[in-house]
Amino acid sequence: LNNMVVAPKNAVFELNGREKTTMSNEFTLERAVKVSLRSPSETEAVVDYRPDSDVILGGIRDFVDSYNDMVSRQISFEKKTEVSTGLQAELKSMIGPSRNEMEACGLTFDEDGFMVLDTALASEAIETGEMKNLFGEESSLTNRVVAKTDSIKINPVEYIDKKVVS
Repeated sequence: LNNMVVAPKNAVFELNGREKTTMSNEFTLERAVKVSLRSPSETEAVVDYRPDSDVILGGIRDFVDSYNDMVSRQISFEKKTEVSTGLQAELKSMIGPSRNEMEACGLTFDEDGFMVLDTALASEAIETGEMKNLFGEESSLTNRVVAKTDSIKINPVEYIDKKVVS
């Protein structure tokens, strides 16, 4: 056990023109790609990655389905109670500022307010990065959707018939 053949040392590599070191031969690039260093080389390696369109498209479909389920439940409630909750108008105003970007990404709305997904256009938007701009963490649409869902979770009574009998 006390016979050392080769002294251990950190892996040294250059990334985008800057020297980097790591204690192991593996590191994660941009929190997305795991890179394993195998052997020293004098030639430059290029790492390029593209989003997995099918996974992202599945997430977009889930978003569309959830949105349409909420609209469907709201319409059903209004038909049964004959009371307008105003939720659909709030949803339209919430999405309104991002409507052009959504349409460019394949997300449109029918006459009843349901969201429709054009998968071909959405796949193209995923490849070009437009979908990331629309639904990324810094997106104003994402911030508005999160704020509205938080508001609904905090006070769901706001969206139901409030007749109280005591």
